Amino acid sequence: MQSETLIALADRAEVHAYHRGEMITEAGDTCRELLLLIEGDANIHYQTGSEVQIEQLHPGQTLDELEVLAHSNSENTIVADGENTRILAISVDAFDDLLDHDPDFARRVLELESRQLQRFMGSMTIFPQNYAPRAAYLRGG
Repeated sequence: MQSETLIALADRAEVHAYHRGEMITEAGDTCRELLLLIEGDANIHYQTGSEVQIEQLHPGQTLDELEVLAHSNSENTIVADGENTRILAISVDAFDDLLDHDPDFARRVLELESRQLQRFMGSMTIFPQNYAPRAAYLRGG
């Protein structure tokens, strides 16, 4: 990554502070910033069928990065879970500009997201193709 990119990130970033229970993002919001948790903790609330799952986030983790890259809406609600939770925020436009001007930075972002997607896919249960007939058999159908 070029040192100019790091300087540009620092120049364009803002720090936002939250108290425990404050909403950082809400499901359905347009993602306008790439968020990096730098202090405290946060909980991400996401819908899985009829249940709401909660996952804890810790300093160093990014929030809603896929939505930022895709210029889409947040699918999750993120709530501060530390008394002094601080987020480093970089606007979507600034982030896109950096991706356009530094191919090495763009490659590193792509590698990071690829690893996260691989971890996600590895954590999912994959059913065999003949799963449905077995389920019908177990139900007596």
